[in-house]
Amino acid sequence: MKRLLPFIFMAAIPAVTTAPPKPAVVTSAPAHTKVVAPKPVQVPPPDSYSVPETSITGVEQTKRGQLVILSAAPVAKTKGLSQWTYVWVVEPRVNGTLAWPDGSKIVFSSGTDSDPVSYDVTMVANYLFTDPDGKNPVLKTVEATHTVTIEAPAPPPAPEPGPAPGPAPPPPAPTPVVPDGKYKIGQVAYDIAKAHPVAEAQALATAYRTLANSSVGTKAELVNATVPAIQSALGTNLESWRNDLNALADKVNALNVTPVAECKILYAEVATGLEARK
Repeated sequence: MKRLLPFIFMAAIPAVTTAPPKPAVVTSAPAHTKVVAPKPVQVPPPDSYSVPETSITGVEQTKRGQLVILSAAPVAKTKGLSQWTYVWVVEPRVNGTLAWPDGSKIVFSSGTDSDPVSYDVTMVANYLFTDPDGKNPVLKTVEATHTVTIEAPAPPPAPEPGPAPGPAPPPPAPTPVVPDGKYKIGQVAYDIAKAHPVAEAQALATAYRTLANSSVGTKAELVNATVPAIQSALGTNLESWRNDLNALADKVNALNVTPVAECKILYAEVATGLEARK
């Protein structure tokens, strides 16, 4: 039988332990090397960019049927402004509106008499802002508008047509030139006859012409035949001639013509004056 070792002997045996690992030694970078983090790009916020003044130039009043040409005012370049575009709106809508290829102008007709009397034209400008150095994408787009009203008043209404003009009155008859004659009494007779109807003047002229051509041999016979001849020529119209005939008689008597032959010449001149009334 084997002999068992006493318990005390086992207790006397020293315990074997394992030492923990030592930490690794980290050496620092050489003293002459400096590590610097990159600085961020300083880009101003979008709100720091100023929007250019947006306005429309062109007429604000025109006549019907004329072309209206409106333009965007020149853009003052500001910081970060890269590009800009325009869109035009005309109210009420006009057919045939023409915009320039770059959108800087618009052309349209002010219409006819039946079209509106005014147009509201709005220009919408879109401004694109980017990094001034060109290293960053778009920062901001800004929309600005400007509206103008174009007045195209209708022409005044045409006056109401008046009554149709009647036939033009006949031109006045030219004043005849009565021959002077020996005693220049023909013009006096014509001036008297102008105030009376033509037919009456012609009838009285026939009476005087007949007396001038008669065969009476004395002045007394000629004077006696004159009154019945005048009454026969004028009939009931004698009264309207009375004052003029008395004035004619006064001028004839003032000539103091005595020979019957001369009296007949004088009567012929009176007939010529009366015959000129036509």
